[in-house]
Amino acid sequence: MSKATRTRQETKKITYNSHLSATHRELGGLFVSLHVGQDTKNIRRSKES
Repeated sequence: MSKATRTRQETKKITYNSHLSATHRELGGLFVSLHVGQDTKNIRRSKES
C-alpha cells in the first residue's frame, strides 16, 4: 500500500468517525430533550392533581 493511499483511507476513517460522533451527539440531545419534555409534562400533571 502506498503512503498516499494509506493517508487517504485514514482521512476517510477520521471524517467518518467525526460524522458518527456528531450524529450521536444530535441523537443524544434529541433523546434528552424528549426526556425533559416528558418530565415537565409529568410535573405539570402532578401539580394539577
